[in-house]
Amino acid sequence: MKLQLLVLALFLGVALGQLVLTNPSGRGFVSGDATHAPCGQSPSAVGAQVAWEHDTNQEIEIQIIGAGGGGVIEDRWSCALNGAPANNVEPLYPIEGAMKVALPNRDFQIYRLYVRTPSIRCTGDATMQLIYATQNGQEYFQCQDVLITNSNSASTLLSGAAIAISAFAALLVVL
Repeated sequence: MKLQLLVLALFLGVALGQLVLTNPSGRGFVSGDATHAPCGQSPSAVGAQVAWEHDTNQEIEIQIIGAGGGGVIEDRWSCALNGAPANNVEPLYPIEGAMKVALPNRDFQIYRLYVRTPSIRCTGDATMQLIYATQNGQEYFQCQDVLITNSNSASTLLSGAAIAISAFAALLVVL
């Protein structure tokens, strides 16, 4: 009887090990497809984009439904400017992100994490891939489609320079 309960507990631990991207909502969560790379969907489909500036830290929220013994979550990126399709189906995206966080063996926990968007060389359409590798050897995936923006355009820099010159001229008038 004890052996049957142990086997059931191990099965539930593997079956319940899930990663859900809750904010932003990502491409959606399907419990039966969570182990399908690259985005935890079968078939994979592009979702709603969020606009994030390049080279910035962005807050995300994830929920670990079943910790699977604990594990590590990391981010990877695919971007169209580097030649990847909008719906990249490679199992692991080519650009390694800056986030790699160890998570404890606690089920049904929500974590607020920060990812760093890719550099200016990845402006335009991109996809963030989250991978949760559990201690029991299973991997779970979620994706978020992102529009990487570049607000540091020449007009923004020129307007900043114009403000600085105006402030300097005003300072000279006062003196």
